[in-house]
Amino acid sequence: MTSRPITMDEYKLIIQTIYDGGCGFRPNHTIALLAQMQASCGLRINDCLRVRLKDIYKSEDNHYRIKIKEQKTGKYRDTIFYADLYFQLSEYCVEHGRKKDEPIFDLTSRAVSKYLKKVTEYLDLDGVGTHSFRKLFATELFRRTDLLTTSMALLHSNINTTVRYLAKNPHLDSALEECGSKLLNIEVKHK
Repeated sequence: MTSRPITMDEYKLIIQTIYDGGCGFRPNHTIALLAQMQASCGLRINDCLRVRLKDIYKSEDNHYRIKIKEQKTGKYRDTIFYADLYFQLSEYCVEHGRKKDEPIFDLTSRAVSKYLKKVTEYLDLDGVGTHSFRKLFATELFRRTDLLTTSMALLHSNINTTVRYLAKNPHLDSALEECGSKLLNIEVKHK
């Protein structure tokens, strides 16, 4: 199944439901943190599962950053990491006896997918998978920047991959419509 991008409202509902639990599944703070990390950084699920606290550092400009090697592409990714999330993960590691050089989460992507499926079935949301959180990141970044920046942030080697992420994005449709309208409605002076 190809996962679709989720909306911000769906994201909030999914995270809240994971924290609260529902019929057929218990609350799961671990998966909620994992989903928030994936959505806020645009990481693939397997990369999130490999993150260690020592992969997150404070840069010279006083921002938290995360540097990891992507499992799928082998490319290094060095990007902003949110201080609030870092502190939550640090607290989580203390509570669960995780050392800085150990993966923060002791889960498999299959376990996360199974749990998320229960949540999304409970919420009656179709086409949602772990990759939906990465696509949400792409959508939100694209709303604030442009296609090239979004593609670079995701480390896509082909911009067409980014276009596929955004293909069913209402923001992309309106941007294309506005662009086309401007290009068609220019004044031309004939000699």
